Amino acid sequence: MDKREEFNEMRLENGLFKRKKVSNEDYKKYQELIDSGKELPDNIKYDIYMGGFYEKELKTDFTEKEIFEYIGYKQIKLLSTIKNCVLFFVVCYILSLIFQIIASLSINL
Repeated sequence: MDKREEFNEMRLENGLFKRKKVSNEDYKKYQELIDSGKELPDNIKYDIYMGGFYEKELKTDFTEKEIFEYIGYKQIKLLSTIKNCVLFFVVCYILSLIFQIIASLSINL
């Protein structure tokens, strides 16, 4: 998978990229292209998991400003998750230090 396809798949996963199923006539036309060994047009993709041809639509109902805002919120959410994980491990480490100190003091007494 090249970088452009990977980028488009990420956009699709996050709802920033739409695709629609092609009509029955176009389906037959694209199936004939594949059977004859020719390449599909750039905006058409065959998805074996969804079972058909899809037309890529780069246009969404988001403006560019809304897309950047969405990405910002997504980054904040992911950073919050990372912060919570780090905080959990720091608390576990501090608790283990406290238990070690208590255990070493009780052994010495």
